[in-house]
Amino acid sequence: MTASEAGEPASLFSVRQDGARVLYRGTGELLLDDVAPDGRVLVTERMWRQEVEVARSVTGVEPVGNLDWATLVGVSDDGQVILWGESGVGVGGNSEALLHRAGQAAPIELSPGRALALSPDGNQVLVWRDGPPGALWLIPTGPGEPRQVPVPGVMQVDSASFFSDGHRFALVGRPDAVSPNRLYVLDARLGTVKTLSPPGLPRFTQDLAVSPDQRWVGSLDPEGLVTAYPVEGGEAIHATALGPGHLPAGWLEGGTLLAFERFKVPTRVQAFEVRTGRTVPFSSEEPRDATGVVRIVRAQVTPDGRTVVLNHRRMSGRLLLLDWQKKRGGHGADEPGNGASGTAAFGS
Repeated sequence: MTASEAGEPASLFSVRQDGARVLYRGTGELLLDDVAPDGRVLVTERMWRQEVEVARSVTGVEPVGNLDWATLVGVSDDGQVILWGESGVGVGGNSEALLHRAGQAAPIELSPGRALALSPDGNQVLVWRDGPPGALWLIPTGPGEPRQVPVPGVMQVDSASFFSDGHRFALVGRPDAVSPNRLYVLDARLGTVKTLSPPGLPRFTQDLAVSPDQRWVGSLDPEGLVTAYPVEGGEAIHATALGPGHLPAGWLEGGTLLAFERFKVPTRVQAFEVRTGRTVPFSSEEPRDATGVVRIVRAQVTPDGRTVVLNHRRMSGRLLLLDWQKKRGGHGADEPGNGASGTAAFGS
């Protein structure tokens, strides 16, 4: 059988009445395909990654040098700064906020914690650090000191977005461990929190978007529909024609909310005109190399529409034949097979 223990990638085990032992560990997830009567084993070794890629109308498409499990969080209005979080093997299973600046090959490690939002000018980042109690932190992307931001009445923050004024934030969170999520506006200068939505917003969507004129917040409603919530009061406007399965992808300068098809490859980006309620196609987006890409999990578009950042999940696999009795070519002697008797020959 193939199975995982203690959070490790799935390995190949032999199981008998007296217990189990590991026969082979690979560098990825193993999936058992078949066992021959002579003991040879056919397995698939799968490698999963989440990657970030940026497409600029001027310079073309380029991959962002992320680690192994990137979650796109935001892009600055000029498209030059990209924020994402890492939570995979590359950071030991912890959460780290990382930053990419155009023209720089290596990412910048900003802070421990779950990255939530990037300011429109790319100069500040919001990070949530788990507690107890949890805390919201404002991290500069250049010189300066991090500072904690109190959120009165909100115990957990799942998603966030900056207002362009620099002191207000849209937040999705909850007042305690069991209450449903709601959409809030935090004014850090006044220390006040205002509720914008009914309870029941999805958790950990990380796709909030504040309009350039600061009048609207794009989010999901409790039914999973892309919705524009008015900041200063009034009725929310729902993108009913899109149906569920879409997430906000940003606002255009004219006040149009963009939404993309979650998990589709390629993904269609739709423009939702808040003033008229009309939905029209905007673009179709996919990675430059779509080999092994099983879903697009996030998409961000800058207000000028000239930069698109995609966050996609890719799976690559190798078919391995484990032959415990066969000598490896060129070595001249048998080699141990990771705890199994005899030797192993691997072919892909």
